[in-house]
Amino acid sequence: MLGSRRFLMGDYFADLEKTVLGVIDEERLGQPQFVRCVAGTDYEGDLLPILEQIISITKVWFRGDPFKQIRRGESSGIYLTEMAIWDTGESSLITVMQDNKGLGTTMDLMFVGSRGTLYHKV
Repeated sequence: MLGSRRFLMGDYFADLEKTVLGVIDEERLGQPQFVRCVAGTDYEGDLLPILEQIISITKVWFRGDPFKQIRRGESSGIYLTEMAIWDTGESSLITVMQDNKGLGTTMDLMFVGSRGTLYHKV
């Protein structure tokens, strides 16, 4: 498992971004369509920086900013969820939540393309 500090520092996200971008550029999954990511952290601070890191990666994968973003959970202090939709049809659903089971830092990522799906779980 990754330590929360490394998770927040972005090393992990930079590697993930580069790996999936390589798969996209090689057209191994076809046209990118959808990203679903559920991340858990034992970090007890603001979850927004983690959510924003994941969203910034999806912007790279989908080659631009979404035209619509809907965020929920901001006042909960327990989770943040954001759905983003691009004008070219791609979408993402990202959730970051506090770990209340002692699992530490976790991530479950599903990247769907027109010809296949990539799964990543930590």
